[in-house]
Amino acid sequence: MLKSGIYEQIINQLFEEKISSIDQERFYIGKRLIKKSEVAKLLSLYLTKTYRKSNIKPMGIQELRHTQTNANTLEYVRTNTR
Repeated sequence: MLKSGIYEQIINQLFEEKISSIDQERFYIGKRLIKKSEVAKLLSLYLTKTYRKSNIKPMGIQELRHTQTNANTLEYVRTNTR
């Protein structure tokens, strides 16, 4: 299995925290393995629904690059200041 990148690790951690904080008695959370080929599609569908519900304006390419640069810088500082 390939080692997960930083973004995959962050997303996985956030999902695990959110899922574990939900009242399992009140809500059903189905879990299943997904194929690597399904990941991008499912994440895209989830993010699209989230954007629509929250009225967040999708980022333009410049904003996305700026956000990615900031995330990479923060990760570099975090991993190199231990």
